[in-house]
Amino acid sequence: FVNISSKLLEKLLKIIFPCFLDSYYKVIIFFLLKKRK
Repeated sequence: FVNISSKLLEKLLKIIFPCFLDSYYKVIIFFLLKKRK
């Protein structure tokens, strides 16, 4: 059971984490661009 849930968590992280990082970087870039203006 623990093995299955950890594998599931790993899969979820691989899907969710990149999306989270992507949006996080977009926000940072957005603020950097706003500061430059």
